[in-house]
Amino acid sequence: MSIALVTGAAGGLGAAVAARLAQDQAVLLTDVDAERVAETATKLAAEGADVAHAVCDVSERASVQGAFAAAEEQLGEVTALANVAGVPSTATPSRAASTCSAPCCPWWPSSP
Repeated sequence: MSIALVTGAAGGLGAAVAARLAQDQAVLLTDVDAERVAETATKLAAEGADVAHAVCDVSERASVQGAFAAAEEQLGEVTALANVAGVPSTATPSRAASTCSAPCCPWWPSSP
């Protein structure tokens, strides 16, 4: 069984991506907005989707690790990732880069 983790899934594009993925696989919806991500997950579950949700701040390494742990505990091992969450304009490149050991974009600094 495929399991996707979607960040930024409380609304907008993230919720749309989660809804589409949930047609074919289990999905863990994550977002910093606990209330809205729970509402989105509840809506998808009512439509028959196999979903769970967790709070995740993609700018914090421990929060991301916790989301993957929640996915594994609630649904199984994550096999797909849709990283839709945005980082607020107040985040510095160093802070954002420190959350990920792999460079996401060639122009983004790979180390703080």
